[in-house]
Amino acid sequence: MKLLYAVMDEDRFVVEFSGQEVRMLTSETKVNTGYGFESPEPDNQWIFDHCGIRVYRKYIYFVGDYCVAVFEPVGSTQLNNGFAWTDKLPGDSDMSAALLLARNDNQSKTAPWMAKHGMAQYLDWAKTVLTGMDYSVQETIQQIKNAYVSTIFRISTDAGAMYLKITSSVYVNTAAKEKQLTTSMGGTPVFLAVSPDGYAAITKEMPGHGFQSGDAGQYKSWLESWGEKQTQATGENTYGLIDCSPQKLLAEIADFERQVNHIFEATNRPLSKADRSLLSAKLAKVKSALEHLCQYPIPNALCHADIRPGNVRIMEDAEVLYDWGMAFYGHPFYDALHFLHVVRRQLSEQQKAEIIEAYLSKWEQYGDKQMLQDAYTQAERCKEYFMLTADCRWVAEILDVCGGIPPKGTIDNWLLGKRYYYFDRVLHRFISE
Repeated sequence: MKLLYAVMDEDRFVVEFSGQEVRMLTSETKVNTGYGFESPEPDNQWIFDHCGIRVYRKYIYFVGDYCVAVFEPVGSTQLNNGFAWTDKLPGDSDMSAALLLARNDNQSKTAPWMAKHGMAQYLDWAKTVLTGMDYSVQETIQQIKNAYVSTIFRISTDAGAMYLKITSSVYVNTAAKEKQLTTSMGGTPVFLAVSPDGYAAITKEMPGHGFQSGDAGQYKSWLESWGEKQTQATGENTYGLIDCSPQKLLAEIADFERQVNHIFEATNRPLSKADRSLLSAKLAKVKSALEHLCQYPIPNALCHADIRPGNVRIMEDAEVLYDWGMAFYGHPFYDALHFLHVVRRQLSEQQKAEIIEAYLSKWEQYGDKQMLQDAYTQAERCKEYFMLTADCRWVAEILDVCGGIPPKGTIDNWLLGKRYYYFDRVLHRFISE
């Protein structure tokens, strides 16, 4: 017997696979907590409550007609309610648990690998390119990541592992743009080729390791180093990235409220009158902060926009920031704000203050310490708004690409639900503060 925890639209089930048949064992309907990375995650907690198993999500992949998120048990697996857990899934030998997310009916307009024959074309292209470069491609091709924005394969060759990354059509930057940024900002991983449509790339050499978790000294040293690099990437938007500068955000803030209301209405979850009032009041405060931020002489710069310990590789002779899929052009302090938000629970207030001071020291050519601290404070007041505008664009693009609400049970519908969940979560945190 194989048991899977399943989410189909808003319904949750524990189901049994028996041969080709699927039988529902128990269910909990109309669950609206979304698919967020809370602690504990709602899905993880539900699995524990119903199956007695503590799990964490490992990654997402596809099997047959289904999009599957794989979980691993944490510690002992004492079962309750008479449930057992799967030891494998069809076509895979070492999966320990799984979450069934959505049917794949080849209806996706956002994920290239979900379209009919979509993934095969990139795999065939990668094999052809590597063979043409005189690499001997081995039989082993392993999918090591599959998320709603990209999928990655490890391809074995006579010269070691190569990697094929395919980005979705609603990812912020394509593989071609990632190559341009990676080459300019350190060169790791090495890009061997980019597909003709710009959505897939073959890379090699992903060496090194990330931070020691919670190491304040390491965080301080690295963010200081990144600030130095940002000062050398200021001025014009030379990479042609999305413009998220304070000047651009200020010019668009009047239209932001309309876009938010449109998204909530389009997804049949209109904001309440009270929430609309709170949003209007909070946007007035953000507008004031953006106006102040525009008055400081600090130039706009390249922003990675997803700086976190897992996106840094520390080697003996270099510290490399990679995965440039979210990069934009805007106020440089956003990167420091984002990084400290990610690691906030690992640091004391004193440690955070020391890290901020070290980062701001790299910008002293534009003003004294007090001015820089004042500018950082104004940027901090806009932090949630920065995040909101990014999610707003993402949700709006999914709606646009799909021509409205995607069909239920498709990966596009799941993607929209996930992005909407984050958008809704950040929005309500934003208006409640």
